[in-house]
Parts: sequence; structure tokens; C-alpha cells
Amino acid sequence: SLSPNPLLPSSAMQKPYQLTLQWEAPPAGTGTVTFPTLIKRGDANTGEFYFPQSDLVLTEGPAPVDESKIDMLYVRGSVGESCTAACAEAGRVCDEDSLNTIASATDVADEIAPFHSCKLPYLSQCGEVGATSSSDDYCYFAESANECANNARPKGTVTCDSVSLDVEDGRRFCPCQLPEDGSNLVGCSGCPCKDDGSCNSLYNECKRGLNICARVDSCDGLPGCACLPDSTCLRDTWICDPSANLCKEPADVGERGCPGCACESNEECSSLFAPVCFKAPLGTCIAVNCKVGDAGCPCPETGGCSLDLACYDDICARPFILQQDSASSLRMPFVASVLAAVFAVTNSPRLAVFVALLALLSGAEAHNWMASMSRSAGASTDAPCKPPVSRFPVGQIARNQTIQMEWMTNHGSDSYIAVVRKEDEEKMRFHTRALFDEYIENAPAGSIEMGMHDTIFAKLHRKTSNSLSNRGTDNFFAARVMPDDPLYEARPETYTERIYSTNNPSEDQVFLMRYKPTETNTDARAVYTNPRMPWIVSVQRYSHAAMQGRGPDMARIGVPDGAGTGRYVAQWQWRGYYDCVDFEFIDRAQPVAEVYGTAADEETWTRIDHSSFATPREVFGNCMEVVGDDITHCLEACMAEDIEDCYGVVIAPLKYPAPVDRAGFSNVDILPWGEPGCNKADFAGISDDSFVCVAVKPRAATDTQGEVDSTHYVHDPVFYATSYYRTGGRIFETVASNQAEPKKSWRFQEECVTCEDVAINALESVNVPRWEFATGHCINCAREPKTATDASIDQKAASKHPMASSGAGKSCNAVPADGSCSTQDCTKTLTPVGHNNVYTRFECAALAKADGTCSSTIVYGNNQCECYLAAPTCCGQCQQMNNANKDIWTLQ
Repeated sequence: SLSPNPLLPSSAMQKPYQLTLQWEAPPAGTGTVTFPTLIKRGDANTGEFYFPQSDLVLTEGPAPVDESKIDMLYVRGSVGESCTAACAEAGRVCDEDSLNTIASATDVADEIAPFHSCKLPYLSQCGEVGATSSSDDYCYFAESANECANNARPKGTVTCDSVSLDVEDGRRFCPCQLPEDGSNLVGCSGCPCKDDGSCNSLYNECKRGLNICARVDSCDGLPGCACLPDSTCLRDTWICDPSANLCKEPADVGERGCPGCACESNEECSSLFAPVCFKAPLGTCIAVNCKVGDAGCPCPETGGCSLDLACYDDICARPFILQQDSASSLRMPFVASVLAAVFAVTNSPRLAVFVALLALLSGAEAHNWMASMSRSAGASTDAPCKPPVSRFPVGQIARNQTIQMEWMTNHGSDSYIAVVRKEDEEKMRFHTRALFDEYIENAPAGSIEMGMHDTIFAKLHRKTSNSLSNRGTDNFFAARVMPDDPLYEARPETYTERIYSTNNPSEDQVFLMRYKPTETNTDARAVYTNPRMPWIVSVQRYSHAAMQGRGPDMARIGVPDGAGTGRYVAQWQWRGYYDCVDFEFIDRAQPVAEVYGTAADEETWTRIDHSSFATPREVFGNCMEVVGDDITHCLEACMAEDIEDCYGVVIAPLKYPAPVDRAGFSNVDILPWGEPGCNKADFAGISDDSFVCVAVKPRAATDTQGEVDSTHYVHDPVFYATSYYRTGGRIFETVASNQAEPKKSWRFQEECVTCEDVAINALESVNVPRWEFATGHCINCAREPKTATDASIDQKAASKHPMASSGAGKSCNAVPADGSCSTQDCTKTLTPVGHNNVYTRFECAALAKADGTCSSTIVYGNNQCECYLAAPTCCGQCQQMNNANKDIWTLQ
């Protein structure tokens, strides 16, 4: 029979072409399991559906051995728990001799991943806790002492008693053996008290009503320990059980939204939740006082549970939880890795892939989009939002000032706006409508506004007529907001999206309308710090009332006093569509005179990693070789006086790296080969790791497609391309100080890049980032960051083509030694493919190093490059001659 719980996408964003899912096998005797699958290709509201060549079919194998009889198995502890305690809680003892046996990614795959949830890639660490994992299931192996020493990474001594309180590596994988006498241990954390009512010295309080030993030392706030004085735990995801005054992991068996509660026995649900077992596929305890969207509670009508939850039979539960390492129910299920979406249905990696039961397939969802200046031009399904296409903020505000945001309202439901600090942008991946509603509903008194009908944060509507009607309904709007009204604010000149049928309307063509209170009563704005989501500065919610595809609603966003000067991001979200607005806040009383800045005389270029300009409207000039890291000729080709409407440059590798080859997409072209001036055969003589650039006029943006394509999927050729986007500069009053940078990405699906490359590629002085993967030795660069400066960039370049001045103002005479060969045989002019100028001596040196006929001597000046040939024996030594326009350089 078909499962009532299909695996459906949580959003409309593009999915990776290759996706590995971990699946827990059903009980023994279930029989063959078939995965009916459907594949969607194309952007929202476009494209086609495909059936795979065949369904994935798994047959049942022999029943696994009863884990209680296995002599040694790996138990995953809680954050801050030692292996001594974790094994004791499982009725076992820690095997000190096996602590360092998980020493490679292969060991994790063979020994850990079949029994515990481990996201790819597997990570290397040199700390004191050995094999371990993060609270969100990224798994670490213990790197060898030699490897740690070779890379200047301190190697700690791993013992059974080692602990880490860090959520990044605090859940240890512990080799646990059965006690020699076959008995279970008592007196340990989470274990029964001893017969005399005592506990071991570390766990010195017996909760007599529960007959459980609990720690009462300085571990307050950790799982198995006393709650903090305010009845909370150190992490907002841990639960304080008031009946026992103990902090618990919500992933423990019997907790809300987690698998493992037994329908035959009500005792496995904790005291916080009703003694009811919901018969979901994984088993779920249902909360007593439910909040829609929370774990163990009904799913929202619109779908989408809080944080990392999924909807199972209308109950929000934790998906893909594959182990429960607790004393009450130790189980280690079989896990199958299912490789989905590797089907021969298309030669394009731009797939939106999902798994679904065919009988339950739902229709496509309509779209809305932001109308004000933002990162996306039109509707975007990229979650949490696309990368910035400008280095300038949309606006700059001080205290009590606001930024306008506009969005179309063609379809119903609510729009949400969440403000976060720039350094917390990566946390936006947790954002859902249910999370925003939870934030609003839990707002303390005095920190929330409801309705906001007459406040500065009220929802208003922009029209190109002064009529109060809307979609055939007379007097739909309450009133027009007149210029002398405190709520009135003209549309910024930088907001150019058309309104109704008027393109880029002027101020006298736009009318601002006030809604009736009945259309704003569910609107809300909350501003406070929620311990479960402390990165959120504020959340605003607005219902869609006008239902206009070309008539935007408008609301304002701001930052509370004391939030701190710096860059902020406002994320807009409507169903599966996302966009972001970047703005700056200056924490001062004096207002900023020009909130949206003023136009600068010069235009600027913004680097956009992992992006390209697909199907450009026009290609300008030649495809050109990029030598070293110099892209001057690429940008100059776009800024030539005889060229109009060129505001894009794309840089792509001549040959794609291995992940693209493995996925079969090597024939997908990023560069416009075949266009005049772009003949791929012209580049046959340069190395495969070279880059090529070309100037373009990007495609026209539409409601569902922007000018720039971007991705984070390593099988997509676009991942290895870099785009430069030319925009008009803006001048703002001041540059915000103390601006923290977001963490740079180092993990991309199942691959990682080296931390050295992460640091170097993040530098603004780097023009062409390179993305090389650290196969088998992935390191968490957020925990072990490398630093890079402009000097280290020069050093890296020097390592490829170092040079020292051999004589300033000199030139090679290229005189033959014996007169038997011509002068031309002694030197060679070097030029990149596609253009004639060489802009730096570094570029000249790179050309010489790549040319096998050159010696170690180069001559550079006047944007011209020559090398002294190595082969001709008849040529004499390079003699220095006076030449004020050229210098001799010797490669080292």
C-alpha cells in the first residue's frame, strides 16, 4: 500500500541534482519497499514532469543482530557528556582502546553512519573528544596525530572522560562494551539509583520519585542536569522538565515530535506531553498544550512546521532521526542511503527534484514577489534568498528612521519580514512561517503591535489611480493617504518596478491607500529577543488583502535603539518565495539626511560567486583568457566607449572540475562558444585549469527569473563560474562601523573546500576565486578558520610565478652568440588568447611560466610582455640594455 506520508519539498527552491537521503528500514517482516518518484524540471510555474527510468526497489535482508547482545557498539552521547557517562547510561562501559579507531571518513561511513544520522561531508577534527558529532548531525572522525601535526592543528589526548560543551562537537560517539559480568550499571546519569538510594560521586542526587540519578554539580543547564534558576536550559532546544527539574534532549525517546514512543505503553511519553502515541511512521508523542506548527502538534493549514520539523499525518515531528541513545530504549536501526534523482531524463543540471507519491501530487503554487529594490528581480525560490548584486545597501537609517519595502499581492496568505544582523544571515536557513508565527505569539507584553492601522509600520497600498475601489469593489480602501499625513512617504527614486500598467511611475502618478481595520487586524510586528531564535531582531506579518499582481503593498522596517551599528538584512518570505533587502543602521539620534543615498558619478562592479549570465541578450567583443588573477581586460571590454548596455562579465573555467564530469554535465556551456570572437578552438593551447571571460548584456529579468543565475550545487557548472555585475554607485552619509562579515561558506552539500581557499576567496582583492575540494579531509572552517590578507594573496601568486627585479629600466639585447641565428629566435612576445595587452608583470610572469619555451627571464613594460627563450643554443646570455619603458625580471 502507498505510504500516507510522501516526502515532499519544503520549498520551491532548486534542489541538487544528486541528493543522498538516509532512510530507516521498517520493522522486520515488512517485505519489499518501493519508492515511486516524480521529477520536476524547470523554474516555478514552468517546465515539465518526468518519470524515472525505474522506481527504486529495496528488498528485505536478514534481520539484524539484537544490539543488546553485541559486545561493542557505538553510542552517541549528549552535548557535554563523557563516554564514561554515555556508555553507563546504555548499561555498558567505555572501551578506552577503541576511542581512536574512527580515524577517517571511510570509518565513519562503515562504522557510524549505518546506525546514526550523519550528514555529509564527514569532518576531520584534532580535539580531545575523538569521534563525535554536532547537535545537527554533522559527524567528525579523529584525525591522526601526524596529520594534525603536519597542518599545525593541536592534537588532544582522547579519553573516556573527555567532554566538549560545544554544540559543534559535543555529542561523542562512544565505543561501549557490555560489562564483563553481563549486568547493567546503576548510579550513573540517567540510570537507576543504587539499592541504597545513592548515586556515583559524579551523579550524587537520586531523584527518588523517578529512581533516576541526576547530576547536581556545575553542569546545570545540560541534559541530565538540573535546570537553570529561571527554569530554562543552556540551549533553547533543550527542555526543562519541571516535575524533575532536569534538562532533557528533545530527541530523547518519549519527547514531543520524536520517534520511539510505544503505543502499548503510555509510560514512554514524558510528563510534559500527553500519554498518547500517535501512529505516525516514526511514532510521535503529542504535546498537552499544543501550538500549531510545534513538535508534537498539528501542522499549520498552509504546511510547514517550525524549524527542522516535518509534517506527518498532520502532526509536526522530527524527520530522519535514526537513533535514540537513551537508557529506556536503546535501538540502532539499519539505515539505507538512497541516492535520488540520478535519472537519465535531461542533459541539464538545473533541476528542481523531489520525491512524491504520484497519487498525492499537488498542483503548482502561484507566486508573488518584491517590488522594491532587493536582491532579486522578480519572484525567487532561492532560500533563504539570492546573493547581493550590489555592494551598496538599499538604504541607511538612524534611530526612529525606516526603510520602505514593497511586495506584490496577487495571491493570498501572509507576507513575513524578518530582520537579522548581517553576521547572522546564515541562520535564515531556519526561517519558516511557523517559526515567525511562534516568534510573534510569544512576544512579551509591550514588544508587539497588532493591527498597526495607524502606526508607522502600518500596511499601505500603492496605486496609479486615486480611486478607493479595488478589483471591482467600491470603497475597498478606507482612504487615500495625503502628503500631509504622518503616514505618507513618497516612493524612493531607486524603486523602479512598474505599478499596475505604469513603468517606473513618477511621484505624482502614485497614490498611497490606507486599508480598513478589517484588512489589517491580523497584521503584527514584534521586536524582542527570543531565546529559541536569538538571531532575529524583529518579525512583521502582513495579510494579502488587495490581491493585486501589479499593485504593491508597502510597509516600513526599522531597527530598535541599541541594536548596534552595522549592516542588517530584512528577509521577505511568502510561502516558498524569498527575497532580501540589505540596509545599514547607525545607532545614533541624529537622522540620516538621505536614507536611500544619492547617485554616484562612477559605476561599480560587484563580484557574485557561483553565478553566471545565462542566455545573454548580447555578447560584446572576444572571449578572453584570464591570466593569473587579473581581469582588467575583461572589465574594460565592457566599459568601452563604443559599447552600450554592457553591464555583465562572466568568468568560467575552460574545463570543469571532477564533480561536473561525474554528473555528466561537461557539455553544458557557461561561455557563449560559437558567438563571433568566442571560438573554443582558439584556447586549445592553454592549460585546462585556465579561466576565460567575456562581456555580456544579461537577459531581461521577468517576474520569475532574474538576470543572474546562481547556485550552491557542486555538480552544476555555474558553481565554478564568477559573475561581475555593473551597477550605479550610491553615496551614503557614512560607512557603518563595526560591521561583522557573515561566515564564509565552506561546505557545499557533500563536498567541502579547504579553509585556506575559503579565507583567500573571501578577500575583496581576489578577482577569480578557485574552488578546490578537500576530499576525505573536510575541516569545519567556522571552528578552525584560516586568515588571509592581501599580502598572503601576493605570496600565493608568488608561489606560482615568483620574481625578483634583475634590472630596472633595462632590456634584453637578444643578440645571437655566434651570428648563426636571427634575433627573433632569442625572444618571444607573449599575449593572452583573445586580447593583446598584458596589464601587470604578474600576468606576464604567469604567461611565461605557462609557456614551455620560455626561460626564467622576462621583459615587461608598456603593457607588453616578452620572454627570453630557453632552447636556442646559438643565443647569447641576456645582456641588460638601457630602456626606460621596460624592466627585466627573473623568475625564481
